[in-house]
Amino acid sequence: GLLIVRFIRLKWELKSEQQYKEELVKINSLLNLQNRRFEDLAKTDQLTGLLNRIGIREPLYDCLTNWKSSKQSSSFVLMDIDHFKQINDTYGHDVGDQVLKQVAEVLRKNVRQSDAVARWGGEEFMLVCPQTTLEQAQSVAELLRHKLETHKVHDEFSVTASFGVACMTSGNLDKVFKDADIGLYEAKAKGRNCVVATM
Repeated sequence: GLLIVRFIRLKWELKSEQQYKEELVKINSLLNLQNRRFEDLAKTDQLTGLLNRIGIREPLYDCLTNWKSSKQSSSFVLMDIDHFKQINDTYGHDVGDQVLKQVAEVLRKNVRQSDAVARWGGEEFMLVCPQTTLEQAQSVAELLRHKLETHKVHDEFSVTASFGVACMTSGNLDKVFKDADIGLYEAKAKGRNCVVATM
């Protein structure tokens, strides 16, 4: 009789332990999903849904690694919405936010799947184009410039942007950023709504 009682108790304890383990697995799985969700949120610009400065780090790292391992060139595009402060000051920040969202959508729809688009900050965006020459990236930037110019954003105004394009010719990310920034500055100096590529 005692053996039967101990057997039943042992069976019950094992079942309880199994249920406990299953619950732990479920909880861990849920936590991992939540961690991934929080990680995604940390990498994503909340207004536009594009990558943010944290999210763009991985594509940048991949480009740098590809250059160091096989000298595969990648290109970078910096883009700035023209006269954005004037839009905010004239029509308000809500309209400004809508402009940012629509610009992000135009960018998202007109790049390759392998390209990474990020909101770099304010009205500035960045495009990382792996395995892309300077000429190819310049063509992509020109396409985006045209798409933005012809996209109907608001009844009372249109939106244009200036672009700076640079190509990785060494394992120096700082140089690529500076080159793209120089191109962007020159595009603005030329009257905006244009693309300037620099070496």
